[in-house]
Amino acid sequence: MFHHFIFHISHLNNILLLLLSYFHFLLLILPFFSLFFSSVSIYYYNFLLYKMRFDRHVICISLFFLVISSCILQGLVIEARKTPKQSGSHQIISEEKMFLRAQIGSRPPKCDRRCRTCGHCEAIQVPTNPQVQNGKIDSSKFNSIAYSRGKDNSNYKPMSWKCKCGSLIFNP
Repeated sequence: MFHHFIFHISHLNNILLLLLSYFHFLLLILPFFSLFFSSVSIYYYNFLLYKMRFDRHVICISLFFLVISSCILQGLVIEARKTPKQSGSHQIISEEKMFLRAQIGSRPPKCDRRCRTCGHCEAIQVPTNPQVQNGKIDSSKFNSIAYSRGKDNSNYKPMSWKCKCGSLIFNP
C-alpha cells in the first residue's frame, strides 16, 4: 500500500515539474507574443524594454528554474526507461533464477478462456491426491512424506492450482 502511495507521489511530482516548466516558459514568452500579435505602439515597445531592464533578475531566475526543472524532468524520464546492464555470467544466473521463480511457489495460473462456452474462468486451489499408479497408491512415497512431516501429521494435503469455469474444473 505504501509503495503504491510513493509511486503516485512520484507521478504527481513529474506533473508538477512539467507544469512549472511550462509556467516559466509562458512567463518568458508572453510579453513577446503580446508585442508581436497586437497593434502595439513604439511607446509600449519602449516601455516593455524599460520594464525588462529592471526585471532582468526575475527573467534570469525564471530561466534558471526553467532549465533546472527541464533537466530534472529529463533525468526522471531517462531513469525510468533504464534497464540494468549486467555482465554475461551474472545475466545467465539471474535468468536461471527468474526461470526457477516462475516454477516454484504458489502463483495462480492465468485461466482466461480455458473453456469456450463460459466467459469467466477463475483460479482456485484444490487439495491434491496421492500418486496413483495402476489403481494402487504407492505406499512408500506416501509413508515417506508422512514421516518427514512428523508422526501425527497425516492430515496434510498439498494444494494445487486449477481453473474453474462455471461448474467445470480444468488443469491450467
